[in-house]
Amino acid sequence: MMNFEEFSEAVLKEIKEKAEGKFDVSMTINMKNNGIKCTGISAIARESSNGPCIYLDGYYQEYKNRSMELHSIADQIYRQIIEHQNDFHDIKIMDFLNWKNIKGSIYAKLINAEQNREQLDVLPHRMFLDLAVVYYAAVSGFESQCISTILIHNRHLSIWKQSEEELYQLSVINMRSEGNPVFDNMETILKGAVPETASIWDSSGFSLNLGAYILTNHHKHFGASEILDKNVLKKVSDMMKGDFIILPSSVHEVIILPSKYGVEFGGLADMVKEINATEVSAEDYLSDHVYIYSKSEETLKIAA
Repeated sequence: MMNFEEFSEAVLKEIKEKAEGKFDVSMTINMKNNGIKCTGISAIARESSNGPCIYLDGYYQEYKNRSMELHSIADQIYRQIIEHQNDFHDIKIMDFLNWKNIKGSIYAKLINAEQNREQLDVLPHRMFLDLAVVYYAAVSGFESQCISTILIHNRHLSIWKQSEEELYQLSVINMRSEGNPVFDNMETILKGAVPETASIWDSSGFSLNLGAYILTNHHKHFGASEILDKNVLKKVSDMMKGDFIILPSSVHEVIILPSKYGVEFGGLADMVKEINATEVSAEDYLSDHVYIYSKSEETLKIAA
């Protein structure tokens, strides 16, 4: 059985043969969140400077498990390239480098500061508790099923002649212009996830009554950033009628719990750590800490 490097080269060779020179195909290694390095195949049309990148890590697992043969994997990747080859035609490098053109597409996301400490050296950022606020440009609409983003580096600020503070303020404005945050009861979410069971819950008269809510953004992509909006935190505290606890579910969402007297923060932190280790992908991991918001002080801090 081939190792990952041999597998990647074999897949690349087959994709090049299928492309027959219609677009340039190459191997790409990208640094993702939390220091995760992903190897993919990039396909760029002759008349374009951009194109889809299909990552190989998951396919290699399928290959090792003998769930898919190499030829089938190459066929599937090639079909994905063809399907998404037009997604990037309207992304022009000069448009991205033009501040007036790109500023309406800039957003903030939260990442774990320690896990990304090396990457932060080249990114405009600010610290937020044990997290870091970094910035990205959404270069395809959030209404698309294939969201494409470009992480903003320090060199981009030099070209745009902008500061990190200006990025931050703009990202908050863009976040709200995109829509209101999503704040849903987990019982509603669980019923919605399996609609056929909703009638069973309702007819039984039994309520999950979890007292827990999901907070994310309108498009549910990097939605943990909603906790950066002080007005959102105030509204949540009003709805919860007091202090509340935040559990970092992933970079895309957080879980909100009412803060009850005698709550064991250490136990909650242990639960978060276990879930992160077993249920959350390494790339989507945010933090093992538990946070608490004080309604009277209007502050968010680490509880455990």
